Amino acid sequence: MPMQVDEYESLRGSRKDQKAMTVPRTVREAILKVDCGYSRMELARGVRKINAIKAKRRQTITNLQNQKAEERLEELRHYVNKRMMCKTKSDAEEMEMLWIKAANYAAAKT
Repeated sequence: MPMQVDEYESLRGSRKDQKAMTVPRTVREAILKVDCGYSRMELARGVRKINAIKAKRRQTITNLQNQKAEERLEELRHYVNKRMMCKTKSDAEEMEMLWIKAANYAAAKT
């Protein structure tokens, strides 16, 4: 039988806090071993996978902070490498200017 939300809220009682909702590790492991049939080796493998995923997330967050600088540096490398194929004097002068700009850019970032 359907119930109105307000009626349900008044009947359900107080909510549990976060600490009361936490299931201890030993209880979680017992449930997985006894009720679900997982071995200790399977649980350890799962924990290792989870830890690897968490490490990748942390690395992604770290990389995002440096993303714009890395992109600019990659563009600069590409531009310099493209220009290194030239052989004329004006190209050599341009390359020298690029290296000066690169050094200035790197100095400004530190």
